[in-house]
Amino acid sequence: MHTLKPFDISVVLKAAEETGGIITVEENTLDGGLGSLISETLIDNNIMPLKFLRIGLKSGFSSIVGSQKYLRKCYGLDAKSISSKVVALIS
Repeated sequence: MHTLKPFDISVVLKAAEETGGIITVEENTLDGGLGSLISETLIDNNIMPLKFLRIGLKSGFSSIVGSQKYLRKCYGLDAKSISSKVVALIS
């Protein structure tokens, strides 16, 4: 999903029911983001996936400066960090 709206509720509900798990990754803060929207949607529809993980930035300000690649690594949003978090969740 490249934007929060329009939001296709049916796709999210179907994915949660079919897979039993949802993982969101966003290059933004977790508060009020995609993961929040999906978790609210699932709860509002009485769907509780067995596995759920939101990956993104914590609230607050950053004093780190660097390239996008460097910042992704620092904040755990690079491919290696994401795959490690996913493996930990499903293990």
